[in-house]
Amino acid sequence: MDRSLEQLAGSATSWGNWADTYLFARDRNGRFVRENLTAIGLEQLAINAVVVLDVNGHVIASAALDLESSE
Repeated sequence: MDRSLEQLAGSATSWGNWADTYLFARDRNGRFVRENLTAIGLEQLAINAVVVLDVNGHVIASAALDLESSE
């Protein structure tokens, strides 16, 4: 569990630092979702889900994947 939390913290830091993520939160550009919230992206980060929130805490994008079945 500790290892999973460490990996998640590293992934969250990477996503949190992306200028594209910040810009998406401001302009809601659909291209960001198509290019970044993909099954391949989730597999590379080894995460089952990602949620992008705006400054008010509203979900503006999300993606999920079962890493075991890749669905």
